[in-house]
Amino acid sequence: MKQNNDESRALLQLAEQDWEIMQAIKDAPRVHLAGVCFHAQQCVEKSLKAVLIMHDLKYPLTHNLELLADKLLGQGVSIPVDADVLSLLNPCAVAYRYDNQEITYMAKEDVLNVASTMLTWAQAETGMASA
Repeated sequence: MKQNNDESRALLQLAEQDWEIMQAIKDAPRVHLAGVCFHAQQCVEKSLKAVLIMHDLKYPLTHNLELLADKLLGQGVSIPVDADVLSLLNPCAVAYRYDNQEITYMAKEDVLNVASTMLTWAQAETGMASA
């Protein structure tokens, strides 16, 4: 179980770093929403994976938040954000990072709220609140 704790803690620390980056860039005038969404997606992905590890659940190498959420839901672990909403961040992992398209289907405030909710949930679910 110590290995699970160590892996979860490491992932949560990385998720917290993504959260901090989002906070630093969210109001920067030259930073597009895609940049904020990338770090939101990464924050949520690492949060989900930390909880999966704590429940000793294996997961594939993926950026697909809906797939990760469904894995937890299938084992009876509830998540605070609907998996369909999480899936809206999926393209932010790769597609929007290499494309100059604008994200029009999510507002910045919603993106930040999803990431915050998922990170806080993962910290509580794993018993590893931020220091």
